[in-house]
Amino acid sequence: MNVKSCFEGIAKRDIFSTPISGLTDQKIEWLKNFIGWLQDWWSNPDCIGLMKDTYEAILHTSRSMVTFTKYVFSQFPIKYLLLGKIQTDPLEQRFGWYRNLSGCNYHISVSQLIESEKKIRLQHLLKNNSLRELIASTKEENSDTGVEEFMPILERE
Repeated sequence: MNVKSCFEGIAKRDIFSTPISGLTDQKIEWLKNFIGWLQDWWSNPDCIGLMKDTYEAILHTSRSMVTFTKYVFSQFPIKYLLLGKIQTDPLEQRFGWYRNLSGCNYHISVSQLIESEKKIRLQHLLKNNSLRELIASTKEENSDTGVEEFMPILERE
């Protein structure tokens, strides 16, 4: 489920690192077998090792990926599917960034989110040196470009 490149399996020489190529792919069959094993293991009264929330998350994620794969291959004419591209890591990273910019608060307000987004966008823009030159010339000319409100942030960088 972590395959993000169609060439990963070739480079690693691992069949389970190749993209899913259809509904009858052995990786989907393995995932279905894993779901069955997980349910059998959890129903065992001597089962130890996973918390209930962890078990339900693994089960839900595995079932969702099988269902998603069936849907995609039945609805769209595609040759392969990279399940590693379907994850929430970038989203979690962005919200973690918002929390850090808002004083490491877990529950941030809408105004904090908007301010954090402004800071993030400004940081991405400042990676380009020509923009730094534009801002410097704007500061010298005192023209009305809307950059003035961001000058305290820019001068800290």
